[in-house]
Amino acid sequence: MKTGSIAVLRALLRLAAILLITLVLRSSPALAADTRPPVQVGFDGAFGATGTITSEAIKYGIDMAIDEINAAGGVLGGRRIELVVKDNRANPARGKANMQDFAAMPEVVAVFGGAFSTVMLESLGVAHEARINLLLPWSSADELIDNGRQPNYAFRIGIHDDLSALAMLSRAREHGYKRIGLMVANSGWGRSNMSAFERHLKKMPDMKVVGIDWHNAGTTSLIDKYDRLQQAGAQAIILVMTGRELGPLLREIGERLAVNGAPAVLPLLTHGGGVVGWRLFDAHSAVLKRIDLCAAQSFSLFRLPPSKGEAIVAKARKAYGIDLYKDYDGPVGFANAYDLMHILARAIDLAGSAERSKVRDALENVRNYDGLMRRYARPFEPGRHEAASLAQIVFTRFRADGVLVPADGAGASRHPPLSRQR
Repeated sequence: MKTGSIAVLRALLRLAAILLITLVLRSSPALAADTRPPVQVGFDGAFGATGTITSEAIKYGIDMAIDEINAAGGVLGGRRIELVVKDNRANPARGKANMQDFAAMPEVVAVFGGAFSTVMLESLGVAHEARINLLLPWSSADELIDNGRQPNYAFRIGIHDDLSALAMLSRAREHGYKRIGLMVANSGWGRSNMSAFERHLKKMPDMKVVGIDWHNAGTTSLIDKYDRLQQAGAQAIILVMTGRELGPLLREIGERLAVNGAPAVLPLLTHGGGVVGWRLFDAHSAVLKRIDLCAAQSFSLFRLPPSKGEAIVAKARKAYGIDLYKDYDGPVGFANAYDLMHILARAIDLAGSAERSKVRDALENVRNYDGLMRRYARPFEPGRHEAASLAQIVFTRFRADGVLVPADGAGASRHPPLSRQR
């Protein structure tokens, strides 16, 4: 055979081999998976906000769920999930801009929000205009879900203000505190809680609000407001404030205790968001050991079967070097985000697509997910985009070592005292 003919034959054989390989890849999803783009999920957290570690807790929960999902083969027959993170610094304008950026990324199927309702309320409209799924593991303002939009692209797994308000009022009532004071943040989050209090108090005629004191974000002194409510006859005070404001109040109460010995200190009931993720015990351990402060949460590790709780704690310690018992003053954000990410992955597979609108519809139809926090027969459905329930709420208080444990003591002795040194 002539040299030219041999060269032509070799070229034809190479072309045939390339075509054969291409056909095999196209017919095998497992082999083709690496060539397809990952399904992206966004997270807009407040990493730059001073004093809070809520965003880190949420991110670790998302990360662990994604690691598990990808290790099991990803979604849609082999596509990996990839997390894209932005920092809104707890600034609503920055949060809105971040949501616009996420909306312009075609592979982003959903965006997880952070802990601050004020930021998420500003981002809500952008999410719906772009028809991108907004997933809420923590921020609790009722309006985020009860937003009047059809179809609704917002879904929440954490407790919302209506549930939290009912739980705090009910606990005060059960403990005989019929005259209560309210200290409420002057924000969208605070007004959401106030509306919830008003709704539930109409059904509790034996309960009386002796006073309502509003405060602005960053307020550094609240003892005068506390005193006014105590002087008005409050038997307990319900707090709707972040750790940024609760910290100064605890400091002022502690200073009074140090000077006056042990004057009467009112029991405090607080929305979980005011305590969890702020490391209050590190700065205020002395006063927290002496007062009755309980926080409403959607989850406690101490309520899990020991084997399940220890397994997730060990996994987080090995993967990320964190101790869920102590590093986040209650791992609510971690657990909420972990379960919500697994639910999202199931919705993507159920939809058979990473198209945002199809995933939105599928989120309403996920069934029987056995999550970290509980078993979800149907997390969401048309007309109900809230996954949490009143029965899920647990009140917690700080143990002597700074770990948040159930206030009723159930399961609190499962883990030995921990050092708070970091």
